[in-house]
Amino acid sequence: MSFGKSIAKMAAYFLVITLLICSCSSSSKKGSLIGIDPSWYPLNSAGKEKNILGFSTDLLTEMTIRKRDNLAIYTASWDTLFSGLQSDVYQAVISSLPPYNFNTDLYDFSDIYLQTGPVLIVAFTSKTETLSDLQGQEVGILLGSSAANNLEKVPSIIVREYMAIPDMLLALSSGTISGVVLDLLTAESYVQDLYLGRLKILFPVLQQEGLRLISLKGKAPELISAFNETLKDLKKEGKYPELLRKWSLASSAP
Repeated sequence: MSFGKSIAKMAAYFLVITLLICSCSSSSKKGSLIGIDPSWYPLNSAGKEKNILGFSTDLLTEMTIRKRDNLAIYTASWDTLFSGLQSDVYQAVISSLPPYNFNTDLYDFSDIYLQTGPVLIVAFTSKTETLSDLQGQEVGILLGSSAANNLEKVPSIIVREYMAIPDMLLALSSGTISGVVLDLLTAESYVQDLYLGRLKILFPVLQQEGLRLISLKGKAPELISAFNETLKDLKKEGKYPELLRKWSLASSAP
C-alpha cells in the first residue's frame, strides 16, 4: 500500500471514530450506546485491533444511517464490559462471547458480523477443497490448540503439533505437511503477507466463531434485529465485502 493511501485510510479511520466514539464519562439521552473493548480480549486479534474497530464502526455507521437510530460507541475495558451492560450503562456490547446455552439464557446475540473461527490453510497450488480431502495426511496445529477438536471429525488425519506458527507454516510451504489449522485472523496476517501466493485459506470456517452484537436477554430485541437487517442488506448490496477489504479483512467474508 502506498504512503498516500495509508494516510488517507488512517484519516478516514480517525474521522469515523471521532464521529462515533464517546468517552467513558459521557452519556447519551437519545439513541443507543454500544460498549466496545478496543483490545477485543479474549479474541486473538493478530495485531488487527484498529482494523476491527474501524470495520465495526463502519457497520454501526451504516446502521445509524439506514435505521435512523443514533448510535455511539462507549469504550470500556475487557473486565468491565459486561458489568456495564448489566448496569444499563449501554444497551449492547460487541464481543466474541460464544452463544452457548448458559449464555443465551442471559443474553440475546446477533448474527456473526466478523468471522474469527479456525480455517484450513493449504499450499496455493493444492487441489484440496475440504478437511476430508486430507485423510491419511499430516495437518499441523499449535501445541495445546483447540483446533484438535476440528480434526477429530476426520479420524484418519495425522495431527502434528508445533510450538510456533512460523515453523508450522514453513513446514506447510515446504511440503512437509499437507495443511494447517489456525484461527482466521492469524491466518490472514500470514497468508496476506509473508506467504502471499504460496499459501491459501479455504472457506468456510471450520467452526462458527466471531464478533456479535450482544444485549441483555429481552432488553433490546429491536436493536439486535436492526443490526441483523443492516448486515443482511450490506451483504445483498455487495457493500459488506467492500468494507472488509477497506480494513484489510477481505478474506474474512463468511
